[in-house]
Amino acid sequence: MSSEVVGTLMIILLVSLMVGMLFVASQPVIFGSREAVKEREAYFSMVELREKIDQVRFGAEPNSTARIHLSGVSVAMRNEPVIAINGTSYRVSSIVFYGENWELVMENGAILEIRDGRKILVFPPPIYLNGETLTLPLISFNGSVSTGGKGTVSVFLSLQNVSLLKTGAARVDLTSNNAEVWYDFFRELGVNPTISGNTVSFTVRDSYIVLYEVRVE
Repeated sequence: MSSEVVGTLMIILLVSLMVGMLFVASQPVIFGSREAVKEREAYFSMVELREKIDQVRFGAEPNSTARIHLSGVSVAMRNEPVIAINGTSYRVSSIVFYGENWELVMENGAILEIRDGRKILVFPPPIYLNGETLTLPLISFNGSVSTGGKGTVSVFLSLQNVSLLKTGAARVDLTSNNAEVWYDFFRELGVNPTISGNTVSFTVRDSYIVLYEVRVE
């Protein structure tokens, strides 16, 4: 075998090794980028769902359809957190998109990102404090949705009932696996909450608390 052939083979071998090493080294970046795209698409779907739910509960669109674009992730819509008003408990809405090492969660209108044990509020809930009056909507699902994979899924939303639960002084106890995020939100809102385990509690002198029951299917 001539030295020219041997040299060519060595170059090809070295190039192949370099390409292989670059591919192995870039895999975390490649897959990280893929997950970033998935999470971004999930976030846009989450925001659309939130907007559709708001349109339904305000009566602007009593029957609505939200389209969820799935790219290898799973989504579940159900009631999970519990909010008690003066001791009476109500289960409120939860929407979760599951990716690889990340979750996007919407609880009663608040959107959270959960990644590597960190929990960040990325979109606040529609809860307001005007002077001493707390405006607190409770959004509860009738029905549930659970799906995954790839493609587009249509979720049908309709307003089933609206109930005024409380005006005046109220004690609120919110129980959630993300209680620490809720505690920070209510503390910044100015209602002086306390936290014990998974429950955040506070009292207000005046309130306007409404339960919206939204059918999902």
